[in-house]
Amino acid sequence: MGLNPHAGDGGYLGKEDQEIIAPAIEYLKAKGLNLIGPVSADTAFVKKKSEQIDAYLAMYHDQGLPVLKTAGFLGILLMLLWGYHSLELQLIRDSL
Repeated sequence: MGLNPHAGDGGYLGKEDQEIIAPAIEYLKAKGLNLIGPVSADTAFVKKKSEQIDAYLAMYHDQGLPVLKTAGFLGILLMLLWGYHSLELQLIRDSL
């Protein structure tokens, strides 16, 4: 998901999505990952989009947690374990 509202709205609501997040996504796509984004958080979870997406990366706590809680805590745990294992990530959690 994007950092700014509406994923920056083409730079109108912030340039971080275009200047930082989009190039990072392109870099990872070049490494073979199947990614899209940045995606506006307010429409990221609509049924049509969510059927095409296997996982989401939220830029901050309140952007992704409400949806994960709605999905149920077991689903959250399984997604986190899969993500850390398959992406070889270290457990990093930051919240303000």
